[in-house]
Amino acid sequence: MRKFREELGIVVDIYDEPLFEIDVFIEGKSDSFISREIYYKITIQSDTILSIENMTEKEKDTFIDLKWWSKEELKKIKNFAPREILNYF
Repeated sequence: MRKFREELGIVVDIYDEPLFEIDVFIEGKSDSFISREIYYKITIQSDTILSIENMTEKEKDTFIDLKWWSKEELKKIKNFAPREILNYF
């Protein structure tokens, strides 16, 4: 899918239906909008190298870090969203 390539530098083929979809209200600096988020379960090798090189400069400016998280680590984060994703792995 395009977003994986653009935002993480990897190529992923999606064959299954989405796990779930949600609409997220986002209040921007000059406008507000609703973002449709679609979640899929994918499998990639644990040694896959991820890259933010294809992100736009605006995206890179808001980016802090990239790392793998365990389910246990995600459960401990109070503002992790969407929490529903934890039911799928």
